[in-house]
Amino acid sequence: MERSHDEHSQRSALAAAHRLVARRGWDDLVFTLLSARVPEEPDHLVVTPFPSMCSEATASNLVKVDLDGRPLDGGRIDDGGFPLYGAIHKARPDVNCILHLHTIPGVAVSARKEGLLPLAQTSMLIIEDLAYADYEGIGQGDERVVEALGQKNNLLLRNHGTISVGRSVPEAFGRLHVLESACAIQVAAMRGDGDSEIAPVDRHVVSSVAKMGNEYLASGVLEDAWESMVKILDREEPNYAE
Repeated sequence: MERSHDEHSQRSALAAAHRLVARRGWDDLVFTLLSARVPEEPDHLVVTPFPSMCSEATASNLVKVDLDGRPLDGGRIDDGGFPLYGAIHKARPDVNCILHLHTIPGVAVSARKEGLLPLAQTSMLIIEDLAYADYEGIGQGDERVVEALGQKNNLLLRNHGTISVGRSVPEAFGRLHVLESACAIQVAAMRGDGDSEIAPVDRHVVSSVAKMGNEYLASGVLEDAWESMVKILDREEPNYAE
């Protein structure tokens, strides 16, 4: 699959992200909303149609909207969920894709006071590139979420879920994979009998891995991983690109 340099390739990439979310069981009925900026059109996005399942996404059925969520060529989106996406895209011109999920591990970790812990290499890779924002209700507090995210690429929205952003769909999806995996590991590790202890990692090691992680995840490796995942979709679900 070609990198996203025009609207069709960007649509195909975001449709692929929807299918991959569905394959991993990360979708939340019709309440998952993903967005990508249209190349060469910084004030236009393609987003998930509403109501639809991630497994139904195709390049052609994504809805093109402006940054205020107004459809440009017809179609319907989740008006209640969209304002946060528009706010992030407006504040971060470098962000070309936003992926936001409500998975059980993601929501569980977001609800814990301590948030994400450096329990494994996976979490250490992003722990210094992770922001937190308090949940203020449906459609509330979007500007404070944007402020909390700042220039970071991952966020735990307390009591609500995970958000990852990227310069491209492949980069955002790769970051989301790491964040969701880290949350799942934490939930699994803390599911013991209450008497077992988790092996600590020296804070200098955590800082070293975090620094390496920021550089590594921005190096292009996530795009390389994406190409391999999309090859499977091309073989097994080629209609995503229609």
